[in-house]
Amino acid sequence: MLLIFFQPSLPPKVCPPPKSNIIFKPRLEHRATKPQPFSLEAKEEEARKRKAELVRLAEEEARKVSIPFDEAELPRTGLSSQSGT
Repeated sequence: MLLIFFQPSLPPKVCPPPKSNIIFKPRLEHRATKPQPFSLEAKEEEARKRKAELVRLAEEEARKVSIPFDEAELPRTGLSSQSGT
């Protein structure tokens, strides 16, 4: 047979009520946001330079990889460029 012992419940801890003679009044400094002028010209110019550099590098890489093309080296297939006749 099991005996279960219960402790008597303790009363909950309660905070004391606030003092009525102290009133909460925060001191707020009211500040407005002042917009400042700005320009995106410097960022746009930097982006243009970066893009031009990437294009230049891509063209340079394509020139390195490309093989000179000579039409005379192509084999003849015997097909004429005219179709239908």
